Amino acid sequence: MSDMFEFIDAEYAASTSTNITEAPSIVTMCGWLEVSRSGFYEWRDRPLSATAERREELKLYIVRSFEDSDGTYGYRRVHADLACWGVACGPELVRALMRELGLEPCQPKPWRHCLTEQDGEAAPIPDLVNRDFTAEAPGQKMVGDITYISTWEGWVVTVARIWSEILDVDFDWLTALSDFHQLGGDSLALITMVAEVARQAVGPAGEHAFVHRMPEIIRRTTIAHVAELAMQMKSSG
Repeated sequence: MSDMFEFIDAEYAASTSTNITEAPSIVTMCGWLEVSRSGFYEWRDRPLSATAERREELKLYIVRSFEDSDGTYGYRRVHADLACWGVACGPELVRALMRELGLEPCQPKPWRHCLTEQDGEAAPIPDLVNRDFTAEAPGQKMVGDITYISTWEGWVVTVARIWSEILDVDFDWLTALSDFHQLGGDSLALITMVAEVARQAVGPAGEHAFVHRMPEIIRRTTIAHVAELAMQMKSSG
């Protein structure tokens, strides 16, 4: 019943703020939803409960953190801000309240130069073999390929991208020495991170062995250390 009353109150407030002359009245909307008008007014005039007051108070802190970050913080980093301010609450509550407020972090990625981009003046490259790579004799069709070479820097980038998604942080803020816990990662997020690194980077061959290195990861939760262990498990697997 409270959901219907909230809907009526929100619709009526929106119509009055925009000066819509043909907006339905409270009586009309109560009739449409088959709720009593007296019940609606009793609900509207009822004082807020302690829980509701607490949620409204938390929303003020959440909006402050979100605006201070220029709209880039996700719920984990907002929760970390609240913890620094001495405001006690759980990360899932912060997540729910941010959804109620419609706060979605925006983290645009910077433009990166790509060597395969044409300058606009180059002519299109013709497909001389028409995607047919068979030949009657050697040397008639010459094609090339790029070989992937695994490097330590590449592993750092891979792990950093996984952290960026899990922790809701900008990828460009991360370095090899970034610490998972200092970025707001809790125990559940750490388990999720290890599982994702094992799945996306290590692969089936070394996935089981990598997960069993969890004690080492807990003792040193930096991107460089996680990338080093992942590279070891990939090569050994």
